[in-house]
Amino acid sequence: MLLLFAIFASVFLLFSELAHCEDLVIEYGNVAVHQGTELTPKQTHLPPTVLSWPTEPETLYTLLVTDADVPAKVREINHWTIVNIAGTNVATGETLEQYTGANPPQGSGTHRYVFRVYKQSEKNHMKRFTTRTSFNSTRFILENHLEGPLAENFFVSQYQSEN
Repeated sequence: MLLLFAIFASVFLLFSELAHCEDLVIEYGNVAVHQGTELTPKQTHLPPTVLSWPTEPETLYTLLVTDADVPAKVREINHWTIVNIAGTNVATGETLEQYTGANPPQGSGTHRYVFRVYKQSEKNHMKRFTTRTSFNSTRFILENHLEGPLAENFFVSQYQSEN
């Protein structure tokens, strides 16, 4: 029964919150991301040069970036997590997971790299993650009492050989 409730809660959270979501402005150099822009792994090897979302005074935010298209047994891969961000200045936040750009495995098709910003009710004191894989963003959001997502955006990427 508890598992059923957790599934219902995560689905409800996803759909009810997305209805009120703003666009998260993302730019990699001179390339703007617009809800599904295709980027190469090489274009995303460094963090975005611009991240912006609507803010409220004296409010802290959490940024989560995940690969949503990994095998079901892995759930999600955490590509970047910053908490306690003042406004949109990610440099003021505490990094729980360092940025890793797109790196879909060969033969795995197109992957969505989803950026979401959540509002915090207070400063969070969280430990760094021990692994990027098997990340569960729904659990993270619920356990840390995050509101939102308030803003989101994503890009897609496919495997690219080093040559």
